[in-house]
Order: sequence, then C-alpha cells, then structure tokens
Amino acid sequence: MFKNKILKKLGAGLMAGLCAFTLIGANLGGFKTTAAETAKEPLLSGDEVIRQAATYLGVPYGWECKGYDGVYSSSNPTKQSMETVRQKGLDCSGLVYATLTDLGVSTAGFPSNNPVPQNYWEYADGSAYKNCTMTYKGVTAPIEVIYEKLDADSHQYYENEDLIPGAVISGVAKDNGIEHMWFYMGQFDSRDAVLDYLVKLGYDRNAVSPYVGSGNGDGGKHWRIKCNGSQGCVINNNTDGKARFASFVAYKITSRDVTFSIKKCIDGTSQIVGKSTVDGSTAKYGVYSDSACKTKIGEITIGADGTGSIKLSGGTYYVKEISAPTGYALSTKVYELKANQTVTVYEEFQVGKIKVNKTSEDDIVKDIEFKVTGSDGSSYTKKTNSSGIAEFSELNVYDMKTGKAITYTVSEINAATRYETPKAQNVTLTSGNVDLTVKQVRSGSTSSRRTVKMVTVPLKLRAAVKPTP
Repeated sequence: MFKNKILKKLGAGLMAGLCAFTLIGANLGGFKTTAAETAKEPLLSGDEVIRQAATYLGVPYGWECKGYDGVYSSSNPTKQSMETVRQKGLDCSGLVYATLTDLGVSTAGFPSNNPVPQNYWEYADGSAYKNCTMTYKGVTAPIEVIYEKLDADSHQYYENEDLIPGAVISGVAKDNGIEHMWFYMGQFDSRDAVLDYLVKLGYDRNAVSPYVGSGNGDGGKHWRIKCNGSQGCVINNNTDGKARFASFVAYKITSRDVTFSIKKCIDGTSQIVGKSTVDGSTAKYGVYSDSACKTKIGEITIGADGTGSIKLSGGTYYVKEISAPTGYALSTKVYELKANQTVTVYEEFQVGKIKVNKTSEDDIVKDIEFKVTGSDGSSYTKKTNSSGIAEFSELNVYDMKTGKAITYTVSEINAATRYETPKAQNVTLTSGNVDLTVKQVRSGSTSSRRTVKMVTVPLKLRAAVKPTP
C-alpha cells in the first residue's frame, strides 16, 4: 500500500492509467470477460475467503507485494509460487488481492480491476466506491457497501450488524499515516474456537496455532485475518487502536451461508435410497447456479441415510444427478434447492429388456407364448406378434433386497404337440439388453432341433415399471 494519503493522491493518476491499460489489455487477451449470469448476492462464502486467506498464515510482510508478478505492468498477472511469496512477503492489501485472485474473483467499478483492486478500496476521504460488482464462478453480483466513513473515534470497525465473515475492511489513517485493510472472520468465543474453525476448514491445528493471537485483543469476540509490518500474516482480535484510524469502510463480498439439503427416495414412494446394496456406492449430485446446469459450483454426496447437504451463500441453486449408485438409473431431472429446507429427489431402478425372436420350420411364429421368470420372484408372460417377436421390457437388473443381479429364465410355454419344446435359457442384464433367437422344429425332425442365439446390446435405463403381462 502507499504510505500515506499524499502518495495515495499521487497514485490516483497512476491507478487510472493502469485501469485504462488493463481495459485495453483485456481486449488483447488478458483477463477476458465473458457474459455472466447475475445474482442479487455474491456466491462467494465466508468460509471460502478465510480458507484461502489462511494459506498465507506465516508469510512475512512485504511492502507492495501482492503474491503475483505483473500486478501493475500486465493485464494478466501470474501467480508466484508459495516459496516466492514466503520469501518476498505480502502487504495488507496484498493479502486481500492474492486471496481473491486465487479464488478466481474479478471486480468492476473500482479505479483498477486487475482482476481485483491492487491497493485501495476507497477514496482518500474514506468514501466507498459505489455500484461495483464482482464475478465469481461465472456469476456476477453487486458489491454492497456495508458502511463508509465510519468514525473511528466513536465506533469500532465491527459495530455493524450487517458485517459478515469475509467482508473487506479498510481503515483510513489519521494524519497521513499508514492505512490498513483486512478480512473480517466473524465472532468467536475464544482462541480455541478460532482454532476449531480453522481445523474445520481443513488446517492442522498445530501448524496454524503459532499465527493465531492470544485472544486478549480489544476486539473481544471479533477476529480478523490480516498482514502487518511487525507480524506478517496472522489472525487476531486486535483493532489497532482508535488513535490510528480516522474512519473505516467495509464491503460485503460474501453472503451468509445457508444449508441446502436433499433426500433421495425411490420414484413415487417415500422409501429412502442410501447406499447401493450391490456395492455400497451412493449417488452424487452436481449443484449449479443455473437451471440449465451449465455453471457447476459444488457437489452433494448422498450418505447412507439417503440425505446430503451443502452450505452456500444465499441464492437460487439447482441440482442434477451426476453419478447414480449401482442398480439405479442416472436421473436427468433438475431440482431447485430451497434454503434451509430439504428437497426430495427421486431415483429409478436400472432396468433392461429381453427380446425373444421366434422362428419356425413352417413359419408359424405368431401368438407363441413365452414366460420370463426372475430370481427375485417376478414373472411375466407375453405372446409373439406377427413377426415372431415378444419383448419383455422394464426388467430390473438387480434385486436391491439382496444386492445380486437378477437371473431371468426364458421359456416357451404351451408349445403345440407337433413341436419340441425348446430348453429354457437363463440370462442376466448386467451387461446390457438380451436378444434371443429361438428356432422351433417339429417333433421327430432329423434337422437341428433348436437354435438359440443370445446377443447382448447396450442397456437402456428407464423407470422401473412392471410390464403388462
């Protein structure tokens, strides 16, 4: 960051020039913008921001270091290795820049957006930039100004009920002093609670503990993640004292997380589907920001109890099955999720078909009756049509009670006495649909008594509806 307001004002022209350069560069193949969907609130969650920012814990302070090369000279800055970042360090705005750029966030409306502001997020007098937007995972949302010019002599930076985890806070310095900025983490009862939270985000408790403050700061339950000159990147509940800042400005770049849940049942029933009895596999659903399911933002894996959930910022989302448990068909239906509600999604059994092709020496092939009996106790009968074909469709591939493939026995019944009855055939549908050709001969014929040909064709997945006998 620039050292004081004087340099900040001098830097305004530079920023404007860089902004123009960035816009020109964007047309030359830099940070290209594409048409994005819009949302009322950002898709980014507080957990995502803090999880990414925490990767820099322990990085030393480095003046004007942003974790990327070409931040001021290129329209397409390149990420530095973590080894380089730990050698060069980050400054306070660098932590914000690196975190958001790592996450794939881009902004519009600030003096410079490369892809997010490199330094200041406010005017020299402490006023906030208005009507700015951010794009994350293909969805553009407004950046809300939580407050601006909040008098530091009368208020602490966290004294606002709209402040949520992940917010960007900037302290405007007094008397041309050094300004500062950080991410708000939220409220925690103790230092241990902060460590518990970091563990939940995937961090090793012992590894991050040295960079978490004692908890004796004047911010009380309010914690932040920041990068300062004396400690580098740390987490603490300090406020740096009212004497340092004239005012504060805060931006909302995240939304409060809400839970979206689904429950999986057999189609048309309330019977819950958890793990497959065949191999223990479960269903997985993609979570999308659009009903066309083109912009995927997460996944929900169904547990053994038939339920699954995901925490996201408030908004409208959709789910579609991307992986079905063995024995069930992959559903193409799209469901709209409801915040803090459980939406029931339905599963259909994996089914297949047996096709019997009847031939005869005397070409009498119509109305020949066949029976298909399953090892699960199912039984179906059909007569051949004028072409000698009888199709048994919508047959379950697996017996989900036992977890075993169903063996189907195909036999001709009520054969005329002038014919020999073909031997019954046993088939399964785990490799696809089955095509049987049965040649009938007269009793006592010296020719081949019977020809049975079984052909496996690709299995079609359809609803598990019992066929009409």
